[in-house]
Amino acid sequence: MGNNVRKVEKFVADCNDMLSGRFLDFNKKVDNIFRSMTESEDILSFLTNNISDIDGEEVFESAFIVDGKTKNGKLSLPSEEKERIALFVYVINEISSRKLNSNKFLETYFRGGQGTPTQMFLNKIIEPLKNMIADFFKVDKNLTLAELNNKPEEEETLEEEEEDELNYEEEYTKEDALTLALNNVVRVCDEIVAKLKFERKHEGEVEDFNFMLSALKRACELKDMLIVNGLILGINYLSRKIKSTNYLVNELNEIVYNIYQTSAEN
Repeated sequence: MGNNVRKVEKFVADCNDMLSGRFLDFNKKVDNIFRSMTESEDILSFLTNNISDIDGEEVFESAFIVDGKTKNGKLSLPSEEKERIALFVYVINEISSRKLNSNKFLETYFRGGQGTPTQMFLNKIIEPLKNMIADFFKVDKNLTLAELNNKPEEEETLEEEEEDELNYEEEYTKEDALTLALNNVVRVCDEIVAKLKFERKHEGEVEDFNFMLSALKRACELKDMLIVNGLILGINYLSRKIKSTNYLVNELNEIVYNIYQTSAEN
């Protein structure tokens, strides 16, 4: 648990590092934020719950408009919080992947406010996203990289681990074991879908991956382990090319393996 919290704190600290204004390379700072955002399983889960069904490109096109006559750009933030989150994440991804030219983007849409285009970008994109995630995970919004580096990492004690295992076993015996396990498969599928939103290559494989994940979720609803096994094999193959999903695919394999271990013991 300590390591998971620290990854969220790293994201917040990276945002604050950029917000401090002490930087020479704008793109590098965005890259740091993108990396810490996508390396945190907790943040990915947060994004899954908030934006997995929202088309980021569609929200972007609605928010960033260029006047046909004056050629001036205008930013209109969505009123819905989930759409704002989707917009912020989409912008960070597009800049980090260099699909957006950051200089041109800033000059087009973030001029005319009380500050430089960069300051306006930080105020309208980076700070709100940081605050939403910090509030959700109850992390210090003002945490700096220096403070984080000097902060000792928290570790679960043996007693806490044993207590967690005991609580898990009690809950596991009260409910249908297969249903619980397959619900976990669905959860991991959703996290992989969120991860794939940030995949910059292998567009064809990403499309196949998403299709197989949808089919796997359906197989879990039907509790059809034969189909589950077949789809897991295909997903394992695809994850060889999309290595960013490997740790989540490994979790899928472990859950399915444990299903059969539990069945054998019973």
